Amino acid sequence: FKQIFEFKESYQAIINTFIIAVSKMVLGLIFPIIVALLLNEVHCKKYKSVAQTLSYLPHFVSMVVTAGIIKEFCMSDGLLNDIIVLFGGSRSALLQRPELYRTIYIVSDIWQEVGWGSIIYLAALAGIDQQLYEAAEIDGAGRLQRLKNLILPLCTPAFTIGFFLTLSGTFRLYDQNLALTNGGPYGSTQMVCMNIYRTAFGENDLGRAQAKALIFVIVIAIVSLTQLYCSKKMEVEM
Repeated sequence: FKQIFEFKESYQAIINTFIIAVSKMVLGLIFPIIVALLLNEVHCKKYKSVAQTLSYLPHFVSMVVTAGIIKEFCMSDGLLNDIIVLFGGSRSALLQRPELYRTIYIVSDIWQEVGWGSIIYLAALAGIDQQLYEAAEIDGAGRLQRLKNLILPLCTPAFTIGFFLTLSGTFRLYDQNLALTNGGPYGSTQMVCMNIYRTAFGENDLGRAQAKALIFVIVIAIVSLTQLYCSKKMEVEM
């Protein structure tokens, strides 16, 4: 256990994982709710079905394919660099810059999962009695008032489920990490999962890898229990 924090790559992996995990937990909860609310306002079934299908499709695209597309866009001669040059910037390998890599990772992950994550909230919105909407309108409640005092309280159980699903996917950071940058350059974009794997099978140090994995599991358990407590407390209050 003492050897875990003796290597710079371990600190970098923890920082990368923490930033991306927190961002995914927050944004991965907010954007699906927004998408669900927007889709719920579409009353034409044909347009609503098309919009839902388009938002769900990225979820079914293989991570390898998604990573390949992102890598093409982020190359020094890729589309994103063309846009940067158009606005007076200079070309660079975007995925080789740790500060940009995190942003690209988060944005690509949200794009891929936002439609799929909105299904739970759409189901919760569909379960709200229409008479409640009508009563709120008769009482003079505007859209924001209905959202705050009617929709959000009734959808709280769905928020709990959605947060759990988001949390379960937050720390699964190996596949995209491997496909996009393979942890490079010099381990600067490694996540904890990749760091554990490389410690075990790259450096053949199973003892240190097991110690890292144990600490990682304990952290995930603490975060999960804290989230469960806060969610249950919020449900009771609302």
